Order: sequence, then structure tokens, then C-alpha cells
Amino acid sequence: MPRQLLTVAVLAPLLATGACTESRLRDASDFGDAALADRTAQIAEPDPHYAGLPAAGANGMRVEAAQERYDHGAVIQPASTQTSSVTNTGGAGNSGSGGATPAPSAGQ
Repeated sequence: MPRQLLTVAVLAPLLATGACTESRLRDASDFGDAALADRTAQIAEPDPHYAGLPAAGANGMRVEAAQERYDHGAVIQPASTQTSSVTNTGGAGNSGSGGATPAPSAGQ
């Protein structure tokens, strides 16, 4: 009985550690590259190098003048923009109702 107990005492840890090994036999060589590429694409460049013209706010004299106007309440308002006016002419897919069906009001 002591010999069997010794054998179990020696083999049990070996079997237990064998179950903890990691197998890479079925993984492709590029396994995980998509997740790595996604993570890399989401990291901002801490020292970006732009080609061509500098950024819009990079002109120090214009920025200073804009700050002065802001400080004195003389901000130049941007030009107003308007949306285009488009009318529904009852094209394809319209059941001849002459336009879209109005949405029901909150009380209906």
C-alpha cells in the first residue's frame, strides 16, 4: 500500500500540471492580428506630422486677432447658411398620395 500511495503522490501533480499547458497546435500563425490592428488603429498619434498646409488654427496672428475680438465682444459672426429647398414630386415608390403621410400627433 505505501508503494501505491507513493506512486499516486508522484503522478498526481504531474497529471495536474499537464492539464494546465497551453496548446497552440490549432491556432493559425496570424491568430489575433485583427484585434491587434483594431487596437492600433484606435491609438492617436502623440506627435503627428501633417503634410502640406498647417492646421486652420496654426496662424498665430489670426488667432491673436480673433482672441482680441472675443475679449472685446466684437466677434465676427459666420455667414448664415441655409438648407436647400427640395419638394417631393411623387416619384417612384410613392402611392400617389402626393407626399409623405403626416406623423400622428402625441394625443393620437
